[in-house]
Amino acid sequence: GYSSQVIRKIGDATGGHVWPIYAPFVVKNPKTAVELRSDHRIKAAMDLYGKVTLGLVVIGSWNPPDSQFYDAVHAYGLAEGMVAKGVVGEVCATLLDAQGRIVPGIEDRTLSVSAEQLRQIPDVIGVAGGPKKFNAVRAALLSGLVTSIVTDAELARMLIV
Repeated sequence: GYSSQVIRKIGDATGGHVWPIYAPFVVKNPKTAVELRSDHRIKAAMDLYGKVTLGLVVIGSWNPPDSQFYDAVHAYGLAEGMVAKGVVGEVCATLLDAQGRIVPGIEDRTLSVSAEQLRQIPDVIGVAGGPKKFNAVRAALLSGLVTSIVTDAELARMLIV
């Protein structure tokens, strides 16, 4: 997919190694997620999470929806229930409410770095733009899962007011 091409180009530009995970970000049931996580190639990549020193993550909005992850979870009929529980956004499949608190409920169906693993990364840059992402970016900043953000001027102004 497009995202793996971007990561590969970043790896080439920085001289870093790329460990792609060729699997969906979210699957329909927990059993499938367990089976995928046990695949030797996926496991090898996920075992490296503890060595990451710089993370680049996308912040997705769930309320209002503006996220490919939301779209995938919605396709399984799970998004509406999570929004009803207060989810406004996500960072690496970790769902967040408006106060930046983690909202559990679908992590057993995802193939992603966990919130605990993300917190161990010294620098995590969140990327998001546009006014629709205000609630999600604010939640991500409050959560402590990201250490800095890259955004556009309009959203930056909204965040500092």
